[in-house]
Amino acid sequence: VYSFTTLNLSTVNEKDNMRLKIYPNPANNYINIESDEEISQVTIINSVGQLVGQYNINEEKTFRIYVDSISSGNYYILFKLKNNDYLKKLIIEK
Repeated sequence: VYSFTTLNLSTVNEKDNMRLKIYPNPANNYINIESDEEISQVTIINSVGQLVGQYNINEEKTFRIYVDSISSGNYYILFKLKNNDYLKKLIIEK
């Protein structure tokens, strides 16, 4: 028996005017994230919309997430901020 969660990404901004930096991308072991705004949650989603990882962030602007347990592939990162959600692409290469 398999269980998974899919997310509706139709209400998320891919274009934005804020500075949201993810590096390195492609990533191997970790990603660094820098933002102009405080982030409350980060969600990593695979290419078919399945939840891969979810991280609660304490309203930080700069932090690191370890992705060494995630398989190689193309992913999306959903950032939850106070007034908006943003979506960025992420490549993981092992």
